Amino acid sequence: MTEQQKQMIVENMNLVPFVLHKFYPSFRHSSEYEDIMGCGYLGLTRAALKYNGKFKFSTFAVYHIRSEISAYLKRRRAIKRQADVVSLDAPVDFLEEEGNLHAVIGHSSPDILNAEVKLIVRGLLSSAGERERAILKMHFFDGLTAEEIGKRFNLSRARIQQIIKKELNRLNRRLRTQRIKKSDLIA
Repeated sequence: MTEQQKQMIVENMNLVPFVLHKFYPSFRHSSEYEDIMGCGYLGLTRAALKYNGKFKFSTFAVYHIRSEISAYLKRRRAIKRQADVVSLDAPVDFLEEEGNLHAVIGHSSPDILNAEVKLIVRGLLSSAGERERAILKMHFFDGLTAEEIGKRFNLSRARIQQIIKKELNRLNRRLRTQRIKKSDLIA
């Protein structure tokens, strides 16, 4: 790095907080503020190293600062998403399926969608009572009618239908609060 490049960095260090406050105001009081500022200074340094004199340096630097901060934020989001990913080798024990997730979903996309739906439904059903969960499973996954389920629980067909309707309404409310679209669940 030449002395001229070092001088450009020192003279334009105020661009980093300017860019951060102007384009990313929500991060002013973030716990990651210093990390983001560091990315901005890295962008400023890269701008000084790449500067060719065709544009005003501050314009050139703002572009590189923003690029570096944006790249950092994208990497951070990707890492957060990866933390939520389920391993295909993880054992599964939902809906009486045995083995691992890879074995359950196979390789075709309808199977993958079906497994994703089952994972979402499993999470939603975890808050249901044991009896309600069993009734929904029998009705939607085992294909039993309300009358057949009623015989197993010693309840009327009408009461089973009431329970199913009540649970579906509750699950629908949970879907809305988790911002999962019904279209994501329907193939």
